[in-house]
Amino acid sequence: MSKIDDGGPAFPGKKVSVIYPDNLGKDVEKQIKTIEFEGQGMSLRDYFAGQVLSGFVELSMVNAAERVVAISQGEPAVELDNKSIACSTAEFCYSIADAMIAASKESSDEKE
Repeated sequence: MSKIDDGGPAFPGKKVSVIYPDNLGKDVEKQIKTIEFEGQGMSLRDYFAGQVLSGFVELSMVNAAERVVAISQGEPAVELDNKSIACSTAEFCYSIADAMIAASKESSDEKE
């Protein structure tokens, strides 16, 4: 199975140091602690899929599910249970996200 290109981090974090007093008693300067953390954020693929999903939320869930099923399977919409609706919707959102990442990479390649 090939690795899915997730597009890298959507909102990459930088290494951040947070300095704060351990307690607010005397000699605060001697009690200062530093915490360092670095966050990668969500992947660009997850971000794109979430944006696609938000478009479906704009519609009624039933209408969105019917559109997803019809588009992804090429068949007329049928009644589905909630789990099937959720799975079909997620698969469709990620397929759009994958296409967006691929198109972005092609566009970048053409500029070089």
